[in-house]
Amino acid sequence: MRIKLLDLFNVTRIFQVMTSMDKAAIVFSIAIALVGVGIAAVGDSVDYSPTTTPSVSTPISESETSSGAFGAELSAKIRAEAEAGNSVSADSLQDRQAAADKAAAQAAADKAAAQAAADKAAAQAAADKAAAQAAATDAAADKAAAQAAADKAAAQAAADKAAAQAAADKAAAQAAADKAAAQAAADKAAAQAAADKAAAQAAADAAPKTVIVDIPIGTAVPGCETTNACFSPAMVSINAGDTVEWANIDTAAHTVTGGSPAMGPSGVFDSSLLMASANYAFTFDEAGSYDYFCMVHPWMVGSVSVN
Repeated sequence: MRIKLLDLFNVTRIFQVMTSMDKAAIVFSIAIALVGVGIAAVGDSVDYSPTTTPSVSTPISESETSSGAFGAELSAKIRAEAEAGNSVSADSLQDRQAAADKAAAQAAADKAAAQAAADKAAAQAAADKAAAQAAATDAAADKAAAQAAADKAAAQAAADKAAAQAAADKAAAQAAADKAAAQAAADKAAAQAAADKAAAQAAADAAPKTVIVDIPIGTAVPGCETTNACFSPAMVSINAGDTVEWANIDTAAHTVTGGSPAMGPSGVFDSSLLMASANYAFTFDEAGSYDYFCMVHPWMVGSVSVN
């Protein structure tokens, strides 16, 4: 019988694995290994060539004897090593179990610690979020309060401005009213003054007045008639009731006689001979036009218009 190298290698690997098992597992594994070896030996010893005469018995060859010896030796070795390492394997299994339990406990503790850390982190995050939310709420409240204060201040400022504007408008209106009243008073005073002046002028105009007419020097010599300067002024306009007074400032005597040189005296007024520096006055009560002349010097003529 031939034993393949691969089968031997598998047996060796099985032996190495069995060193880490307990006693029952080792025995079971050895049994399985022996059965496998026996099956392999039987398979190798079968002759598949055709025969005509069956054999009653088959002698055992040297190879078969060697295979049986090798299996017995291998089984004995495995049994001895298993019995020798049984106590070591038990202790090792207990140590490994303790280590596994310790590792499991450590893993559980680590997991619990990680869970606790996660819970703590979640709680801290929730607290931080709540604090941030509270801070945001406080900030919003502060902002709303600030806005309300700003709105109130703006409203107060607007009210103050409106009140100031109203006061300014009222003051301006009062000033305008005072100015208008002062202007009205001034206008009234001016009107009164004008009226008074007009009345005074009217009174002055209505009152009888006296107009002076001079008899200039040199009029006793012809020539003044060319410039109508024999009486100054030669033509006088007065109102009824006014008086004309002639003053002889010439050195010669003259007359002031109503009428004309051509028609002669009218008989309305006549000064007779008026010596130098002498005056003559006549009041005209009736409206009309009155010519006069000097009877001594007939080239001397004048007129009075009475309104």
